[in-house]
Amino acid sequence: SGQTILDLGTGTGNLALLFAAQGCQLTCTDFSKSMLDQARVKIPQAEFFLHDLGLPLPWVDRRFDAIVSAYVFHHFPIDQKIEICSKLLHNNLVKDGKLIIGDISFASLADQETLKQATSDWDEEFYWLADESVLMFDRAGLDVRYIQLSACAGVYQIKRKDQPYYIWWAPSPYNSVKNGADLTKPAATVWWYAHPDALGMAIHHTSGLTVA
Repeated sequence: SGQTILDLGTGTGNLALLFAAQGCQLTCTDFSKSMLDQARVKIPQAEFFLHDLGLPLPWVDRRFDAIVSAYVFHHFPIDQKIEICSKLLHNNLVKDGKLIIGDISFASLADQETLKQATSDWDEEFYWLADESVLMFDRAGLDVRYIQLSACAGVYQIKRKDQPYYIWWAPSPYNSVKNGADLTKPAATVWWYAHPDALGMAIHHTSGLTVA
């Protein structure tokens, strides 16, 4: 497609691979050198930068057609999530560019507590709570659309209020049974982590590109 894509926290490049298959020009960042080394092997044509997302990007005003991220933003509290997204929208996206974030996310605090009680090895991090996050982003002048993909994962489409909405990938497996797993139950966590491309596919579909 030739579109320019910035993948924040690319890890070993699983999400970036989906965009590479479409001929996108990829720029990928991660704080782990070893992960970037693995990603370079998968996508040698991409640009890679060692970078901590909690710090300013290496470029002041470089703009992309889309910025994507998977399983990264739960490391930051909500105020920092908003700050990072605001800077990305204003400084690093072309006009009507797309910011799409997929991450560990719950519809509400009650849903998070339900899964927490059913999980023996819970890690305390700054997980997204969709109802709270949408409201706080709105107060910061940003619009958010959200889709819950499983009991503990979802995709956020974030934009400035003066931007039109782009394509929204509506289908969700959250209330269906897939590969023998009931995604409405806490056991769904096992299915999503056993299939790491599931969230990436949702992010990719939301971008409006189609896998060949």
